[in-house]
Amino acid sequence: MIKRNIKKLSYKLNLSQRMQIHLVFYTLMLQQCNQFISLQITSMSVELKTEYEVENILEKRMISEKAYYLIKWKEYDVLKST
Repeated sequence: MIKRNIKKLSYKLNLSQRMQIHLVFYTLMLQQCNQFISLQITSMSVELKTEYEVENILEKRMISEKAYYLIKWKEYDVLKST
């Protein structure tokens, strides 16, 4: 799991990028663990079915030959337009 030693007191770990944590640890900040900790990893899937209805197209812009629209959504204030 240790990828490399950095300046004697720091270690860079070889972890999955999905963990989204800092990979370099300063050894003086670590504490020894005297027991085995079992981790249960679960996976969860969320399906969003949010639908929005267009009330009006407020503006159209062409940027680098691509069309961008400013949309006024039905039942939302004009300030919520995207």
